[in-house]
Amino acid sequence: MHANQPITHTTPHPFALSEEVRDVMAAYEEHNGDMRTVIDRVMLATDDDEPRFHDIINKANKWEETTEPTKITTKKKPKICGLCGKPGHNKRTCNFK
Repeated sequence: MHANQPITHTTPHPFALSEEVRDVMAAYEEHNGDMRTVIDRVMLATDDDEPRFHDIINKANKWEETTEPTKITTKKKPKICGLCGKPGHNKRTCNFK
């Protein structure tokens, strides 16, 4: 919000969205997606907020799907024989002698 911008009843507080998102998602998860209960649980929510709540929930779910941690795997280098330089065995079992 700019310093010169007048504050009106339609100007959202800079932190209102994140707090609202947290409240909506908490109610949604606590009540297993029952939108009637979500609307009743979120402070000052009305039936007119339901489409907006659906958008919030859908965006949050999409965000969670795209930000899930990926499993990092590393391949171990095969052990190489010190005598012949070939993988799969060691000096003691090498037939190169």
